[in-house]
Amino acid sequence: MPFRAEVSDLVDDYHSLDIEKRVPDVDFVADIRDMGPVGSGAYDLVLCSQVLEHIAEPDKAIRELIRVLRPGGKLVLTVPFLSRLHEEPFDYFRFTEHGLRVLLENAGFQVREVLPAGSILSFVGHQVSTIVISGTWDVPVLKHVAFWLNALVIALPCYWLDRLLGIERKMPLNYVVVAQKP
Repeated sequence: MPFRAEVSDLVDDYHSLDIEKRVPDVDFVADIRDMGPVGSGAYDLVLCSQVLEHIAEPDKAIRELIRVLRPGGKLVLTVPFLSRLHEEPFDYFRFTEHGLRVLLENAGFQVREVLPAGSILSFVGHQVSTIVISGTWDVPVLKHVAFWLNALVIALPCYWLDRLLGIERKMPLNYVVVAQKP
């Protein structure tokens, strides 16, 4: 739940759902394709970040997401486009902007925005970052130094080069979608 601290001042309540209890404070343990324990129309906002590519039946997940939203509720969804294989064998899909629109609109959502985030340089930078960070993560002081050096020398320059070159639309690293339940 990496965004919990980021949004805690902006929301009244924050609930989480995962397929298993990976961290102690998961509120609902369920499959996103069948969120039975979550009531219909229970939420004003749902954040689904970097999950959909791991779902064998993403259309079922999208139908559940619209079910748990109140009328007028919003979905903020992120998915990778350029990505290495990860969490295998549960890495099934990469979605285009057009595929996301079809998937969401078929479920009844009104798509408000589909924004590309990052591009090929961010992708390459992320791969280098993964090697740097994973190689130092078990060394207490070195992991913090590596984290900040990585951010300043690899991640931020790649991000700014992507923005400068303006190639996000044709080779996005990720998509960020805002959709609304009518």
